Amino acid sequence: MALLDDVRACLHVSSNKTDAEIQIWIDAALANMRSCGVKEELLQPKSLGAMAKAAVVMYVKANYGYDNSEAPRFQQAYDSTVISLLNSKANEYLFPEEE
Repeated sequence: MALLDDVRACLHVSSNKTDAEIQIWIDAALANMRSCGVKEELLQPKSLGAMAKAAVVMYVKANYGYDNSEAPRFQQAYDSTVISLLNSKANEYLFPEEE
């Protein structure tokens, strides 16, 4: 299943009428994670792990649509997940920093 399909399902959206908006937020989430320092290898479609996918979903849920009273909670969940990705010991072993 493509990331767009997964995110649409998490938003409980059955129509593809808002796919363009959803895709914009997916792209923004990935760009934000890159700018925060999440390794590029972790953000590729074929290697997108559960934590990175969850971060994308939380980012989209925080920004999709209007009058979302839960947006701050989703944004906080996104921020926490990105911090976890950045601090993950597994990432250090998979992608060690160049010396």
